[in-house]
Amino acid sequence: MAVPELLLATLNDLGKAELKTFIWYLHQGVEGFPQCIPVSQLEYADREDTISKMVGTYQPEDAVKITLEILRKMNQNQLADTLNNKYGPVGALGDGFNMGASSSGRSTGHFQPEDGFSIASSSESTSLEGHALPPASNTSPGTGRQSAELDTKSNKDVMLTYDINQILGHGADGTIVYKGTLGDRSVAVKRILVNFLKLAEREVQLLLEVDSHVNVVRYFWTEKDGQHQNIAIELCAASLKEYVKDNNFNRHGLQPVEVLKQTMRGLAHLHSLKIVHRDVKPNNILFSIPDHHGQVIVKITDFGMAKKLEMGRQSYSMSSGAMGTVGWNAPEVLKKDSKNNPTSAVDIFSAGCVFYYVLTGGEHPFGDMEDEFDVAINIRQGQFSLVGLQGDKHEDIVAEHLIKYMVTKEQQRRPSAETVLNHPFFWSLEQQLKFLKDVSDWIDAQSKLKRLDDSIINQLESEAEKVVKGNWMEHITKDLQENLKKRKGAYKEVSVVSLLRAIRNKSNHYDEIPDLHETLGSIPEGFMLYFTSRFPHLLLHTYLAMRTCAEELTFQKYYSKLREAWMVYDTPTA
Repeated sequence: MAVPELLLATLNDLGKAELKTFIWYLHQGVEGFPQCIPVSQLEYADREDTISKMVGTYQPEDAVKITLEILRKMNQNQLADTLNNKYGPVGALGDGFNMGASSSGRSTGHFQPEDGFSIASSSESTSLEGHALPPASNTSPGTGRQSAELDTKSNKDVMLTYDINQILGHGADGTIVYKGTLGDRSVAVKRILVNFLKLAEREVQLLLEVDSHVNVVRYFWTEKDGQHQNIAIELCAASLKEYVKDNNFNRHGLQPVEVLKQTMRGLAHLHSLKIVHRDVKPNNILFSIPDHHGQVIVKITDFGMAKKLEMGRQSYSMSSGAMGTVGWNAPEVLKKDSKNNPTSAVDIFSAGCVFYYVLTGGEHPFGDMEDEFDVAINIRQGQFSLVGLQGDKHEDIVAEHLIKYMVTKEQQRRPSAETVLNHPFFWSLEQQLKFLKDVSDWIDAQSKLKRLDDSIINQLESEAEKVVKGNWMEHITKDLQENLKKRKGAYKEVSVVSLLRAIRNKSNHYDEIPDLHETLGSIPEGFMLYFTSRFPHLLLHTYLAMRTCAEELTFQKYYSKLREAWMVYDTPTA
């Protein structure tokens, strides 16, 4: 009897409650076997699912040992003895679970050859359960041409190798990623058990479709190797987790906002292709190896759970089973009774959690990730907190406005990836200044034409006390005060509109005030920092107040898809 059937026969003797206990112990882990199966893979697992995850994660012999240990912890000693007696005569190498060389004589990576590498030939065509895979992607993405690094070799000359001593990461279902080479190229080699070949085939198909974008990890090659399917992808230097958590990590000048922007560009590319990643988290956001200029690029990786939406569909069925990772998955995929099927908004939710994680140095909006079950409960209930962002800091105020919509439990109210990219959080200082000036110019023009709706002014002045801090003149430097007071009566010191006019005028006449250059700084960087540091609510307040004018030609470039539900209200509900 093969191991999966043997384990199934054993677990069939457990009652429903006992099976739950068994799964609980399995997630906690067994001493001597540090790799655990993610909670998300076990939360709704039945007997067959549990055995599939065990055999996919551990060697068959180890799966039996773990089962024996858990049964004994549960005081199911008789059942443990029965399993031990049945398994003993067979052993780990019986019934098709050969852990050594494959039938072709090539190493499958379960033992270490003398040179320390496991090598697989790429001279044969590869198929997964009878389905031919796309040709090996030794081509530049989307071009059909051979890449510069491989164009001196024919397919049959390219050798894929991986080093079992250099593990880059672990995935679900027993997947392990090694450092390796493809010809002369360094690559990451993802080894997927043959039990999950259909998933491997789907992942390769998706990689071929998405790897034309700079912010998505590149795919190069795939081949079968004994009990595994090997997928060679772009080798990267580190993950977002290291960027955030490792104080010694060399960021190569890549600032957090740029990291998040590149992440969203990659995600927007996937969504434009109707592909939902479904497992966006820090470990799946990587940094490329620095090029000869020291430039580093953000890459989205791991498409093992990704889903291609069917033609004409905006959502996918929960029967597809992918849950993502506990702590990063959206509330709608945690609720089996959800009335609405999940959409690409699941990725926006996960990205919102990632945004907060990056900006706060590793915190999570739904709680302490040391207790992922509590985090999952908070996600289900929509209970998040963004207290890690500073309420008196311009950048954090703008970030908080965006993130609270990204992580709301109402998926229809989350912004699209493109809208996220158009949010003021990602505006350059130049664009921020241009917007404030455009608002002031537009108001003056409408006033002169007697077309200005009083409601616009009321919206701008609605929170003047907070925005201008009572009297904005009192919060600027003396030299600028004296300059502005030369025009007596031109500025109202308690008015948002007047503050915008002052910013516009000093920007437009910057060359005429050389004595203020040192105070105000350069245009636009120093100039904008001068004002946003003193009036941190100004930009976001003005942006929200002017939403009703989004269709005006002047403002169309600042507002994206205003009809999206997230733009209609100021505060999302839990």
